[in-house]
Amino acid sequence: MTQFESQQSTHLIDYAAIREQVPMRRILELMDWQEVTCHGDQLRGPCPIHKSSSERSRSFSVNLNKNAYHCFGCGSKGNQLDLASEYFGLSLYQAAREVCQRTGIEVPIRGAFRR
Repeated sequence: MTQFESQQSTHLIDYAAIREQVPMRRILELMDWQEVTCHGDQLRGPCPIHKSSSERSRSFSVNLNKNAYHCFGCGSKGNQLDLASEYFGLSLYQAAREVCQRTGIEVPIRGAFRR
């Protein structure tokens, strides 16, 4: 694959489709993250991004309904693909492909470019 093809394919991944197919709970499972407290769809626990110093830390907050996270310690926040990108140290494009591979789904492609 040429550099141009690589750059072009970055924009063809249907990130919204991945977010619809892979909920935040599944990303947390891939990371082996365990919550400390759970109140409905709101989970709290140690931050997997900045590696909280205490296993009992609750600086990392996840809302399963919104598929969103926020760490009050390091300020990291976003959706499930943002979390995978931060946790695995990958670009968003690479994280999307990694999530698809690990969850066994085909990488969705936007629009008419689907193969």
